[in-house]
Order: sequence, then structure tokens, then C-alpha cells
Amino acid sequence: MFRKATKEGEGLEQADFKSVCQIAAGTVIDGTVSVKDANMRLDGEINGTVYCAGRLLLSPSAKIKGDVTCFELVSEGQIEGQVTAKTQIILAKTAVILGDISCKNLQIEAGALLNGKCTMQRDTPAA
Repeated sequence: MFRKATKEGEGLEQADFKSVCQIAAGTVIDGTVSVKDANMRLDGEINGTVYCAGRLLLSPSAKIKGDVTCFELVSEGQIEGQVTAKTQIILAKTAVILGDISCKNLQIEAGALLNGKCTMQRDTPAA
């Protein structure tokens, strides 16, 4: 279901992550956050680059000012920066993304705000 990266943003291979890195509401992190062997739930704020090898879940109170690279993004929160998801991006009605996004699949609920360019890739069939 989730995938594990051997290098940030590259070589994602299938792996199940049973643990979740949770950053609570009221927490503000300044700097790079890298979650390599877990999914991540953000209720607080991050000012810096975010890397998550699994699913990144943003609650309505979550804010990220910086670029995001993850396997999958499910957002109800706000991101100011470029977002790259290996598989899909799901934006709930409260989600705000101010920046370009890149993914294979995109779901946007009515009311979500996406101000940026969207680039989508297809799976390349094996030869």
C-alpha cells in the first residue's frame, strides 16, 4: 500500500509502513523534515522542505512553507511551495496549494484551491 524510498524522491519500492510520524497542532518546525520509514500526519506547521517516503496527511490546521516530496499526499491544509507525489495527490475542500504540483493521479474536491501548474505522469509500460 505504501512505498519505501532508498533515496529521497527516487527509487520508491513497495513497503508497508505501520508507523506514523505525527506533528501536533501548535508545533512549529523551522528546517528540513525527512520521514524515511513511516507515514506522516501534520497538524502543526513546517517552514522548510518536507520529504516523506509514505503517505503525507495534512489536517485543516496544517501549514507547510517549503517544497514537499512524498509518495502520496492527502491534504486538508495549506502548502506554499512545489509538491511532488510519486502516486497521487488528494485535495479536500479546505486544501490550499500555492505552487506547482507533480503526480500520477489528482483528485480535487470542490472548494479546494490550487494556484500553480499541474504536471501529471503516466506509468511507463514494461518493455
